[in-house]
Amino acid sequence: VNGLVQNAYQNGDLRLLIAPYNVKPLTTRSAQSLFALNDDIHYQTRTFQSICEDQKPPSSVSTYQSVLHHHDEQSKHDQLAAINELSYGLIEPTEPWQRQCVLLRDSSFRGCGFRLTERQNYDTPIVVEVSPNSPAKRSGLTEGDHVIYIESENIQNFHSFNDVIDIIHRTFQENGQVTLVVLTSPGYRILKRRGGYLESRVFNYQSPQIDQMKLRLCKLKLYNFEYDFGFTLKRDKLLYIQSIEQGSSADVYDIKEGDVVLELNGQVTKYLIMNKINEIIEISKQERKLDILVIDMNGYEFSIKHAIPLNSNLPFIQIREES
Repeated sequence: VNGLVQNAYQNGDLRLLIAPYNVKPLTTRSAQSLFALNDDIHYQTRTFQSICEDQKPPSSVSTYQSVLHHHDEQSKHDQLAAINELSYGLIEPTEPWQRQCVLLRDSSFRGCGFRLTERQNYDTPIVVEVSPNSPAKRSGLTEGDHVIYIESENIQNFHSFNDVIDIIHRTFQENGQVTLVVLTSPGYRILKRRGGYLESRVFNYQSPQIDQMKLRLCKLKLYNFEYDFGFTLKRDKLLYIQSIEQGSSADVYDIKEGDVVLELNGQVTKYLIMNKINEIIEISKQERKLDILVIDMNGYEFSIKHAIPLNSNLPFIQIREES
């Protein structure tokens, strides 16, 4: 949602379609990790706490005012249609794994670099913002994550939200790192449907040991005689590489036909309409360089199946660049 709002801000237009959403609560079952997994009424008054010392929480008033501009009605309709088309038909996780995110202190960044909230009737704190190039971003932490363990302590053992914030701050400052075990929001919803039972597998971003996910950050550069990166893109729910020109920059840097494009110059592509994507590429041509994060389709499906978010700051990424 944050990404869609940011994209709407860049395009100067935001439309919201709102409808009531009611789900009957599941019958409570005995579970080792999470309890009282009941549905709540969304968007209640929430308490936010920043774990990012160098940034202040943005003002929600100024944010929403800034996207209320008048634009051409047809243009707004086209943008909304593109976003709606992208929102449906994507792969849902079927076997969500817990993820172990190790936040390592970095002298170039003050604090952990993320914000937590507590929401009424939820029994886990939720990550609502992750700062770029922060320890949180490099750990694999993602907006929407539900925190279920801090170090080896079950989140249910903490008496209050403030206790959670305190232990994260204190552990990070004293030890130079803090380990969080989390689930994505879709993974958490599936957990609720299953009555609270977690998959035993824990994915560790520091040592993933997963052959199926070969994530590649290709740092393309154009030589003086080149005018194009040598690939074409196609959007069919996902953004992927349609074709590669032999001998081009994309070919040299190991981009393959059928690769799923996750980021362009650090911007997550699933939140971008095609006009914005084309704009990024055209500007990159002028600047003679483009960072493109790709993964093969099998790897992408694996990451979705097990609810493992990916980004270009992760420690196990294969970086392809000119030596």
